[in-house]
Amino acid sequence: MPGARPSDRRTAVFALRRAFQVDGQSARRVGRAAIDHADPPRRGARRIIEDRFGAEQAGTKSFAICGDMNDYQERVDVIGRRGTGYRFEHQNETASALDVFSSDGFAENVVRRREPLDRWTLYHARGPQEQWLCQLDYLWLSPALAAHNAGRLPEIIRSGQPYRTVFPPGQEVERYPRTGWDRPKASDHCPVVMTLDLP
Repeated sequence: MPGARPSDRRTAVFALRRAFQVDGQSARRVGRAAIDHADPPRRGARRIIEDRFGAEQAGTKSFAICGDMNDYQERVDVIGRRGTGYRFEHQNETASALDVFSSDGFAENVVRRREPLDRWTLYHARGPQEQWLCQLDYLWLSPALAAHNAGRLPEIIRSGQPYRTVFPPGQEVERYPRTGWDRPKASDHCPVVMTLDLP
């Protein structure tokens, strides 16, 4: 229900179409998160935050935008075949729907704190000529919350990836039990997790 406020330390959640707004109360302040599965577009998540805090004040508040955004700003091209080996090339996209968060510093994609070849959350393949790793799953933090957690690094959990996923050197993980070549798998996406301290 819009306008809900937590009466204690529990979380109040309400839905607006497919975007969700979550209020979490710490001992001192209220932090907020907008979770958007790209329908309505990412702009809807930004609007929720700006409506709540005001466009000029949003950067000074604590908020996070997280989830599958169905778009990416960079990718890692996977070149080669299993029998002959692979090479990995990082590429930046010229435009992305996610620019609504990053172009003016509205929020920080904290996964970019990781090395460029280690930011991916999805393996895409349509044969050996079209393979890449990209980040579709995000944790965007407000400038204030990102600065308060400047020393923290997000973790990407890749143990649920099927065995067909090509990993750059040094990133291989032990798969969850019963994971198959393509199926079963936990998901084609990798969760992004991060411990945050609220200001």
